[in-house]
Amino acid sequence: MDGAGRAVYSNGNIYSGEWKAGLENGRGFISYTNGNVYDGEWKDGKKLGRGTILYANGKSHTGEWNNNVLVNNDDKEKNKKGGRSKKRVSKRLNKKSRKTKKL
Repeated sequence: MDGAGRAVYSNGNIYSGEWKAGLENGRGFISYTNGNVYDGEWKDGKKLGRGTILYANGKSHTGEWNNNVLVNNDDKEKNKKGGRSKKRVSKRLNKKSRKTKKL
């Protein structure tokens, strides 16, 4: 899949964003079954570049990611007031995409 699309994985995680050669590439959002959400950049199916992880407990981390690891944390930990709104990120996940695939 290339371009914009949405995938529902067999484990229940949902990715919505850009694809290249069947992998997450560019800007994308993933909602994990445990309630965590990642909003940021991807390269070859891994978190790479700027991104924010919002945990189910309301804390979040924003910074630079490399190979799925947060390597430069801009803001230590934020609480619900200072972090991204889970509702706002969820709205972006629920937007209709041009393509959907199940993995």
